[in-house]
Amino acid sequence: MTLIMAVITLLFSCNKDSDLLLDAVINEPEIGVEDPSTEEPSESNLVSRTYTFSPINDAYVQENQGYDRSIVRLQENYRTSYLMFDLSEVNGAITKAVLQFSVASDEGDGSINVHKGDQTNWTEENLTVANAPQPKKQLASLNKEYKVGLPQKVTLDFNEIEAEKTTLVLTHNSGNDLAFASKEHPSNEGPQLVITYMAPEDSPEIGQSEEEEEEEETDKETEEENGNTESTENTYFVSVNGSSSNDGRSEANAWSIEHAFENATAGDIVYIKAGNYGNKELLADNSGTSNKPIKFIGYTNTPGDIVSNEGSTFTYGDTLDPNKMPLLTGAAPNGEGQGTALKIVEPYVQIENFQITQFKNGLYAKANNGLFKNIIVSKIGDYNPNHTYPTATSNKHLNYTGLGFIIEGDNIELHNSFALNCGAQGITFQNGSGIKSYNNKVYADNNINPTDYYFLIGGGTVNSLFKNTFVHRVGALTHLGHGIVAKGQSAITGNIVDEFSILNTFLEVQFPKTTSNIFKNGRVEKEANVNARTRDASGMRLANGARNNHYENIILTNCSIKFSDWNDGLAGDVNDTSDNNTFLNIQVKDAFSAIAFSHFLETNNASSADNNTFTNCSFSNIDFLFEVDRANSNTRLIDCTIDNVRNFKIERIKGGATYQVDASYQNCHWSNLGFTKPN
Repeated sequence: MTLIMAVITLLFSCNKDSDLLLDAVINEPEIGVEDPSTEEPSESNLVSRTYTFSPINDAYVQENQGYDRSIVRLQENYRTSYLMFDLSEVNGAITKAVLQFSVASDEGDGSINVHKGDQTNWTEENLTVANAPQPKKQLASLNKEYKVGLPQKVTLDFNEIEAEKTTLVLTHNSGNDLAFASKEHPSNEGPQLVITYMAPEDSPEIGQSEEEEEEEETDKETEEENGNTESTENTYFVSVNGSSSNDGRSEANAWSIEHAFENATAGDIVYIKAGNYGNKELLADNSGTSNKPIKFIGYTNTPGDIVSNEGSTFTYGDTLDPNKMPLLTGAAPNGEGQGTALKIVEPYVQIENFQITQFKNGLYAKANNGLFKNIIVSKIGDYNPNHTYPTATSNKHLNYTGLGFIIEGDNIELHNSFALNCGAQGITFQNGSGIKSYNNKVYADNNINPTDYYFLIGGGTVNSLFKNTFVHRVGALTHLGHGIVAKGQSAITGNIVDEFSILNTFLEVQFPKTTSNIFKNGRVEKEANVNARTRDASGMRLANGARNNHYENIILTNCSIKFSDWNDGLAGDVNDTSDNNTFLNIQVKDAFSAIAFSHFLETNNASSADNNTFTNCSFSNIDFLFEVDRANSNTRLIDCTIDNVRNFKIERIKGGATYQVDASYQNCHWSNLGFTKPN
């Protein structure tokens, strides 16, 4: 046994990539030894274990004097903190070490450097500057803001940590001072050192006697006989009544949801049982790996009993039900949502089957390689009736809050999810490459704070796929909204929007860096009973300099293709409409107009729409083929069908400049016209 552990320890000391080394050890069929008669355990008898250590001493030094208080203070060139952990019971090679603490009273910012101390000959009662350990080896650093109540975690260099008493020395610089809870704090959890290590499978757990081990095995057998849900290695359970003091290994001994999000690490699968978990703001700031993601999966009665396939398990008209899957419910005083329900800031985290309501923000993910599936957010933002524009206030931005999903990062995915009544933005993607969005829906039917941007592809989104997206503005809401939108100050290019439906709002493409994208296989419709007297309540709106985009196989019903320009107010906006676009197999039917060189907000703009080509398109049952309220040039119709169109053009803005249609027609088919066919 000693020889095996020495070999493994040597392997782990040579490389920080513990997962690769562990695979190499486990996959090796055998280890040759000189004495074949000596029976040693094989690597397959090693298991990964994690144990959370509390400090046996924690204190800080200020002006040469040691202080043992309920808080531990840090301040540049003034206060240094010391934590001692007894790791002597670790009986295997350490593969990971994470220090975590909670800011208790004084929040601050700046850099915290964690060093291994050179000795352990001190206690929190006798610590002074004279006997305080000196920093020996830096293990990690952390540079950020430290908010009161938020857990802080930093991964240490485990190669420098051994199974012995260990002092950690914490110093601070380049920021405001802070204080975190000590082990004596009356309400907040003190510092913890979470150690993952490889141990012989049949060895007792840390702090466990042989009698306790035998009792635990008996309990497990009893629970199995009673049909209780048991976990496998790296599998944990969460319930509404769970506790951080439980081991999380069964539903009967489940973790609390906060503890799960704080402590799950690479390779862990956390099953979260249905229930109302209340006003929790959860932060997942541990990272998984490509082959060992961290998974949080909601379930009803048995893990795996909720399956979303080609769409969410929630449909419009349903109500959120905590008996079906986990629900986070914000406090929302006076209907005003506060805080962010789920925040993901590390890569390779997966979340599935969650409901969120009455927060300011639903899911915020700023990390690469995340996967989010069957997440439902509803009533996100400010729904105080006294803040409603225009009935209760003249300030149209008073209740402009509510972000359902903010998704940011490379190779991040959102599937089968649903956003309902998110005031500012329903689903937003930004600053990422290789994003995948499948089978997502956004609805709004609330006039207190009607959704502004339903499905936004924001700046920095490149080479990504958005497939089977459904957007529905239900009824004549006071705000017309923006349906599926590509708009941003930085590049939006190389994206594909495929198989989409938009009801009573817009497919909207804006800004000059929105270029070389494809929008195909979709429909845009204004329902006849919605905004019946408003011709501009839906359609394709191409505006503010967007260019060189391709539109294919799209059906527009009771709405038109509009080339527009207005002062958006954001940096990056230009005085232009949308140029050099190609349109293939587009149908416009049952509409006031087909192609509108249009106004916006009843203003006359001279910026021109140029070099747009329509091929094999169909325009039928239309009042006017063109609207001409702005300049246009070199519009080309090739192999198009124009049928039952009653008028050639209309100029809707009177008293300003007069514009003509600058268009050419190649091999087009005209029938049932109310005007003379143009040359």
